[in-house]
Amino acid sequence: MPGVSGPELAQRLREDAPLLPVVLMSGHTVLEPTEPLVEDALFPPKPFMQDELLDAIASVLALRTEPG
Repeated sequence: MPGVSGPELAQRLREDAPLLPVVLMSGHTVLEPTEPLVEDALFPPKPFMQDELLDAIASVLALRTEPG
């Protein structure tokens, strides 16, 4: 994305919505080590199958909706 990274965008959005679920994807197979981490975000390793992506989404939704 021009001008902002995915992790940076997630951090900004979480300022207004702290429980926002985040699954990060990239055209690369790994995140750059200079990228800030996003708490409770998932970054499924590539390549992944459709069911693995659905599992990642379900996991992050469960994490962000559980009390505590």
